[in-house]
Amino acid sequence: MSTFEHTPTDTNDGPKFAGQHLVFTAYESGTVPDRFVIEVYENTLIGTTGTKIGEFYLTPNTNDRVQFDLGNVIEGRLSAPVNATGGGVIHGHDFTSATNALTTTDRALREYELKLYNYNNGTKDASPQDTATIGVMPGVCQISDGYLSFKESPYLMASSTAKAFLTDRVGDGADIEMFMADEDEGIVAIVQPDQFLASDSDVDEFYYSVTQSGGATADQLNFAAGSLTANDNYKVACIGPAQVAQLFGSSWNGNWTKIDIEMRTTTNTIRSKHLTIHRDCRPIKHDPVQLTWANTVGGWDYLRFDGRALKTVNTEDKRYRKTVGSYGEADFTFNAYDRQDTPYHVTAREKFALRNQFFTASERNLLQYCLRSKNVMFRVGTGDWLPCTVDTKSYTVQPAASKLFDVSLNIELAQDIRC
Repeated sequence: MSTFEHTPTDTNDGPKFAGQHLVFTAYESGTVPDRFVIEVYENTLIGTTGTKIGEFYLTPNTNDRVQFDLGNVIEGRLSAPVNATGGGVIHGHDFTSATNALTTTDRALREYELKLYNYNNGTKDASPQDTATIGVMPGVCQISDGYLSFKESPYLMASSTAKAFLTDRVGDGADIEMFMADEDEGIVAIVQPDQFLASDSDVDEFYYSVTQSGGATADQLNFAAGSLTANDNYKVACIGPAQVAQLFGSSWNGNWTKIDIEMRTTTNTIRSKHLTIHRDCRPIKHDPVQLTWANTVGGWDYLRFDGRALKTVNTEDKRYRKTVGSYGEADFTFNAYDRQDTPYHVTAREKFALRNQFFTASERNLLQYCLRSKNVMFRVGTGDWLPCTVDTKSYTVQPAASKLFDVSLNIELAQDIRC
């Protein structure tokens, strides 16, 4: 009988990052078939066979086995979400009446099911020989990390020292720290892993504690501790002070110094480090620009550029040469202002030169992930979130030092300006 002799979850269970080698090894203990056939299904409901996305006929190697890399099949299928459930861009979601964590309509988390068949003499088995499933989330591992490095471990919320939050930020101490100003927007995400773990985490809430004048105040965003709908296990909460203010409503007085967020279980056991947002009181003379990008662990990271954002408009046109004169009329004439060179297509592109003279060492280090991201967005002042591409193609990551850094970056609006 053919079986999956090895799967990526044999050593460590839990959801895996999509961007790595997710290799399944198939083996026949009896007569080796002409081919092994592996069908791949994408399940939106965990435990329920979903849509078939591929069928692969594989020739056994000299060891009578086949190695099948699921990572090659699902490349690009999962990503950090842009759209919030209920509509709108996820970064600016309104949390005014929220009691539960946000979900997304984008493909952020899925279960993949592999069915193994034998193929002999031109005929595939009528029923599968073996079946294997794996939960997958957006994120990548590098070759230098090694095979099945289990980089997902810090995000599975097994203890109070777990990182939990899907961010590339690294805290200087126990906390993950960042600076945001009153008008800044943003979200943070986690994956509730219980549907994929042998031992449940029982995490079911984002717990907020705000330090402000007049005393601290607390609130939470709740969610189900594990859902059979795969995407519903990808949970999103607000970290932008503009949205945290919406969440707290009348208990928010505006004179805050920091916001602490942690993950808690049904019994209020802490299952993460703190994500601490310090109030950014650095002087601002111009409309700031917030930059966000899909990071390497399936979430979004943010940086704020407070310097003057210089905007450049580049235009491109296509022209034809028009003949002047009224050749079709009874009398020939033309006007002194008649045009010969006539544009029939004009487009414009907007570029921004961003600058911040007060980046910390950790903020400067974080910027390298922006240059590597496939999805970058920005927001000028309190405007809308828009897509952009990063024109700056190289960036020197200097060793950490106890000083502030002057950092600049060039971006371009990823949309044509109609003229």
